[in-house]
Amino acid sequence: MATFESGQGFCIYDDNTISARNSNLGDECDSTDYYPRFIRALYDFAKEISKEKKFRIHKVDLLNYTLLLFDSGELLWGFFCDFWDNMPYTEEKIMKIIKLLDPIVRKADKTLPLKIDNSFHLQLDRILATQVFPNDKLEEIDDIIEKLDNTSPPQITITSVYLFDIDGGIVKAWEPHKDYTGEIRRTLYKLVCEMPFHFQSRLELNIDIGSHENEGWRILRLGNTEFAMCFRVMYASEHRGLLNVITDSTCEKVLEIIKDDIQKVSTKVSHYSYEIQTKDFFEFDYKAT
Repeated sequence: MATFESGQGFCIYDDNTISARNSNLGDECDSTDYYPRFIRALYDFAKEISKEKKFRIHKVDLLNYTLLLFDSGELLWGFFCDFWDNMPYTEEKIMKIIKLLDPIVRKADKTLPLKIDNSFHLQLDRILATQVFPNDKLEEIDDIIEKLDNTSPPQITITSVYLFDIDGGIVKAWEPHKDYTGEIRRTLYKLVCEMPFHFQSRLELNIDIGSHENEGWRILRLGNTEFAMCFRVMYASEHRGLLNVITDSTCEKVLEIIKDDIQKVSTKVSHYSYEIQTKDFFEFDYKAT
C-alpha cells in the first residue's frame, strides 16, 4: 500500500512467494521496503502511458506473475498475483481485502510503519486461501469421461474435456487428439479467465456460415467450488438441450465425487501441483527456479 501524497508505503501482507532479497537489487534490499516504491513507480508509469488521471484497476504482467494496481483515491494498493488468476475472481478478493484494511490504514499515522494485528493476518489468510483439487479422485473421473465418450449420441460430438481450476490452470485434460499448436488451450484459458466470479455455466460458440453444426465450448462450474468442467463440442442447433443434459449430468457426477475432499490451503503451495502448467499453454520456455 502506498500514499499518493508522499509516494511512501508499506508491505501489509507477504507470504514470501516472491522476494526481493538476494536478487540483483543486492542482499541488503528488503522486499518490505522495495515493493511499495516499485508499486508507486509502476503506477506513475501506467498513468503516463494510459493518459488517464485515474483508473480503478491496472494490470501489469511480470512474466509468471501479475501486479494489480488499485486506486482507491487517497491510497494506492498493489497486489502481486500468480500467473493464472481469473480477473473477476481476483477483483472479488481484492475488494474483500480493501474493505477489511482500508479503515485501519486511513486512521494510521502515515509517517510510521504500519502494524496490522495478527487477527487481521488470519482474516487475510482466509480470503487468500484457494481450493486444491483432490487428485486421488481423478481415476474415478476418468471412468466418467470414458463413459461419456462411449455413450454420447451421434448428433453430439465432444472432442475434448478439461478439468480446470479457476485460479490454478488445467488439472486434467482428456484429448483424443493432442493440441500441438496450443490454440485450443489458449482459447480455453481466455474463456475461463474472463468468467464472472459467480458464474455457473457458459456456452461459447463459433458458428460456421453454411454449416448445420455449432462448434464451441460448454463450460460449467462445479457447484460453488473453484473448479469447472470445460467441454469442446460440435452439435446441431436442435440438440442444444440434449447437450446441456449430458454435460450437466457429467458435472453433477464429478461434483459428487470431490465435494467432501476439497482442501482449502494458502495460495503459496497450491498452484504448481497440477500436471499441466504454464509451459503447456504458452509458447515460451519456462524454467522453475
